[in-house]
Amino acid sequence: MSEMVVQPDFTVVIPCYNSASTIAEVISRVTEFFDAAGHPFEIVCVDDASPDDVADVILKIRERDKRVCLIRHHRNYGQHRSVLTGMRYVRGKFAVTMDDDLQNPPEEIQKLIDGIGDADVAIGMPENKQHASYRNLGSNLVNGIVKLAFKPPPGYGASSFRLIRRTVVDQMANMRTVYPHLGSIILSVTRRIVQVDVRHEPRRVGRSNYNVRKLISLAGNLLINYTKLPMRVMTLTGLATAFLALAFSVYIIVLKVVEQQHYDAGWPSVIVAIAFFGGLNLVSLSVIGEYIIRLLSETSGASQVVLRAEHFGDDSEDPHGAS
Repeated sequence: MSEMVVQPDFTVVIPCYNSASTIAEVISRVTEFFDAAGHPFEIVCVDDASPDDVADVILKIRERDKRVCLIRHHRNYGQHRSVLTGMRYVRGKFAVTMDDDLQNPPEEIQKLIDGIGDADVAIGMPENKQHASYRNLGSNLVNGIVKLAFKPPPGYGASSFRLIRRTVVDQMANMRTVYPHLGSIILSVTRRIVQVDVRHEPRRVGRSNYNVRKLISLAGNLLINYTKLPMRVMTLTGLATAFLALAFSVYIIVLKVVEQQHYDAGWPSVIVAIAFFGGLNLVSLSVIGEYIIRLLSETSGASQVVLRAEHFGDDSEDPHGAS
């Protein structure tokens, strides 16, 4: 137990949703690990408007140990925004991000600490993933989009179990996109990333909060917010359509002049005009879309989340220092 809050070396950020049955053990094992290792630490739990009583469980633990902090969202925002919320409260030299389901044993944090070296981020890659097949398929799709958008270092893989230096954490916490994806944000900040093999255990209780619909939604947000692929496809489609329209017009002229073929008056020219200008419209829309994307990138300042409560320090201090 801890009666006072000291400056931590490590801040563990845990997004919480439907985890009332596991969060106490997660916190207990994280605490045991860092106490045994002799590292000052704190745990920042983010209650993502969970329908169970996970917040009550965390607050009871907090009564005994003020190193355990709680942030509560007004509504459910998802895992990625929950982790970013927690990162804005990181005080340690390093941040550890991990899930609340014990599939990544807290004791494996030591492997991340040993493996980070001079890198900015150490990602714990499961030696043998214990997810459902649809979850693995969705993860592979998302990772493919990330690789397409960011051209990450060879061998890059994504995982929610990470050790991140404070300098990178601060940059990530300043990101204001309404549709954050942590892997993409990390790659936009640094390429000094190492992979560390870690143990991955089967889920003990319940099932993953990610379903097929959420995975498809995540992949769609990635495509639209972090890549220009849809815009590029529109551009290429428009150029190809305009080119084929011109080629078709040449073909019609050749048939009419050389082979003396006759068509209904106006039919070829109407088809060519529709196809040609339709293609130009696609190209024009793509160019406009490029400008809109850049404007949004420059001006986006929408709030990612709305907080319901914060429990830090002795519960009377404002972690942001507001008066």
